[in-house]
Amino acid sequence: MDDSYGYPIPPDMLDSSGSRASSVGENSTDGASPVAATSDQSGDLWSEIKSNIAQKKDRMRLGKQRLREARIQAVDF
Repeated sequence: MDDSYGYPIPPDMLDSSGSRASSVGENSTDGASPVAATSDQSGDLWSEIKSNIAQKKDRMRLGKQRLREARIQAVDF
């Protein structure tokens, strides 16, 4: 028996009557499917990762700029 996602359901996940077990998405109160929730969560995670990388690049650029300015000041003395 195949689930709507295209993969077989393990026998221990089936009801004793032989029908499909209810999924989290069917029992949720907001009506969102588990795939949509997972997609939203992965999108949020990806945007957070991109933000962290951008912040690290900015800090690196500032560090290099400070080193450059310090070197110029050291040469002036």
